[in-house]
Amino acid sequence: MEGKKFIVGLAGVIVLLLLGGIYRVTIMDDRIVVSLPSDVCKAATLRVTKDDFTLKCGRYIAFQADTITEYYKTYGTDEWVRNNRFVGLNKKHITLELNDYEDYFEIVRKTRYRKGRQNIDDGVLYETYTFTKDKVKITYNYEVNNKALHRISMRIKKQVDSYLDAFDSNGHTGILMGNVLSYQGYGNLFIDPSITLHSPAAATIQYNEGDSIPLMCSVNQSNDSTLSSVKLYWNADNESLWESNGSISVTGNATVTFSRTIPHPITLAFPGTFIWNCEGINTTCTSGTNCTFGTNRTVDPRYKPEVPTIFSPNTTDLNLLNSTGWGLSTFYPGHVNGTVIFINWSHPGLRDNSTGILWNLSYYGTTTPTRKYVNFDYSTSNTSVYGQWNVSNLASDLYYVTLIACNALNTTLCSNDTLDIPVDIFDYGISYSSGETELRFSPMPTYTKRAALGQTASRGIIEVDWLGNRAPDGQINLSINHSEADTCMDIYAYSSNNVSASVHLANNTYVTAMDTTDADPDYIWLWATKASCGTTTTDFSMDIDLFFGGT
Repeated sequence: MEGKKFIVGLAGVIVLLLLGGIYRVTIMDDRIVVSLPSDVCKAATLRVTKDDFTLKCGRYIAFQADTITEYYKTYGTDEWVRNNRFVGLNKKHITLELNDYEDYFEIVRKTRYRKGRQNIDDGVLYETYTFTKDKVKITYNYEVNNKALHRISMRIKKQVDSYLDAFDSNGHTGILMGNVLSYQGYGNLFIDPSITLHSPAAATIQYNEGDSIPLMCSVNQSNDSTLSSVKLYWNADNESLWESNGSISVTGNATVTFSRTIPHPITLAFPGTFIWNCEGINTTCTSGTNCTFGTNRTVDPRYKPEVPTIFSPNTTDLNLLNSTGWGLSTFYPGHVNGTVIFINWSHPGLRDNSTGILWNLSYYGTTTPTRKYVNFDYSTSNTSVYGQWNVSNLASDLYYVTLIACNALNTTLCSNDTLDIPVDIFDYGISYSSGETELRFSPMPTYTKRAALGQTASRGIIEVDWLGNRAPDGQINLSINHSEADTCMDIYAYSSNNVSASVHLANNTYVTAMDTTDADPDYIWLWATKASCGTTTTDFSMDIDLFFGGT
């Protein structure tokens, strides 16, 4: 299949997004750099030049190697002889190109080799890096010009937290001696090894609760035909429970990867690290007893703090009048002092090696939901359990307070608690439902509990309009005080059209007429009793107020 070809050194810098954007490829004058997707590294790249290749995990080199070819000399002294490359000016005899076939792409390095140091061809080596959606493979194809025994070697320059699988699917035995992995044979050599990162690379990446972590392990035994599966064990959920967390079937020596999400640990005493290991299971052992384990690996993630609990004023329905100097301390003892609300909370701690907790208080309204972080006074230290909230300048609304606890080493790892019962900041307005500007009763000198003029069965004469999000749903104790010079008239009030349940408004005394409300607007019904008043007209004054605490 013919693909699109890009040759290094011919067209300047070219940037490509291949395989649906999985890989970002930069073709430069002397190299090709491929950005790789990785669960292990925040930034993984494979760089291929005319000399070698380098696999990087972030700023660290995980694997770097070049290639050596040799032939076995059988005249004179029998020995291996290393071949030199035909290089040329600016390495023009070595070609490096990328071929895009849409569903995969290849980087191919083509190198002509001398026979030893002689100016004759020994062969041409094609090193092909094949990229598919789920893996990268390296293939060596050495097309030779003679019948000598040849050897291709990968010379490892650097290897950190990475694993080299010497298995070749074409049957060539890989021999690893020191830092050189070699394959040999007669005729053309086609070698297909693979290189992959072991994980997690603890020195180069920090994992967090909720991250997907790749746990990679390899199993290798001399008689690999008896291998049947690889099983993962860990204690990430519970430090005292070493448990299996899945298995992968294999048919021989293999490298497998378990992708797992780091959980929030169950036990409070969790130290902040967990261990994991892999078990190789074959036909001669029983899982969990006498099968082979590797060496335990430790992961040190960052965790969210335990969820805090706001316990005050969460169980009290606070209804606060929108003004300063309420004098509410006696009405809500332990919760309010003047215009300040006390916020109290508790928290179990943080399972992260004694890492500190940073606290943050905020509030938001129902009508105006923008979250704000002002008007609080509290300590952000690890042991903080108390704060004050000054609400004197808040507009009428229903307000919720949120407490956030964050890991001091990673402030994106947070837990929170929000008040279940909102704080109701409200205001009200008073008017006559009849539309009149005065409160009037019948001018007759004598009668018993006659309704105020303009009052109906469905609307009391006094209309209470609740300003803010809604009518307050807790205790309000709306009280009335009236004063009259002529004591021949008694006034009664109630929060519904029920004269028999009405309360007497004693002269110059605040009397509660409505302790709770759930309607907007709401009404107060008034009735008057006259007993032989000297004149048909009686003057009186009346004050209506929210008198917290009642009489």
